[in-house]
Amino acid sequence: MEAVQGVEFKSERGGIKIAAGGFVYNIDRRSKTDPNIMTLRCEKNCLRPAECKGRSKSVNLMVTITVQHQHSPNHEYAQAQILKRELYNKAESSANNRQTKDAFLEKISDGILQYLPSEEAIFRSMQRQRTKNNEPIPTPKD
Repeated sequence: MEAVQGVEFKSERGGIKIAAGGFVYNIDRRSKTDPNIMTLRCEKNCLRPAECKGRSKSVNLMVTITVQHQHSPNHEYAQAQILKRELYNKAESSANNRQTKDAFLEKISDGILQYLPSEEAIFRSMQRQRTKNNEPIPTPKD
């Protein structure tokens, strides 16, 4: 198998995930000698019962599949997960969540959009993200 460049992003619960080749991985183990070497487990392995036994090895975010996946790669789903986290990270520092959300959703293709939550759910999540960081929610001016 050839190595594919991966993208690291934070999960909803603050952990680290890696998207590579249309698959999304959770970090299973890190090397004790080199933190850039990781054993990865397919995100669908965490479900009960496990839907996929796919495993990979990552060296400096170059991901090589070691155990084949039981499903086909889905590049749009992987991209949607990365973009969703980026949007929620922007919510922490932006002054207007609705404008941020609208500008963000304009740039996204329909294929990726189908894997994102509804616009209202995205907006509520952005509000929660800001509240969690103790920034006041702006009130609308009449």
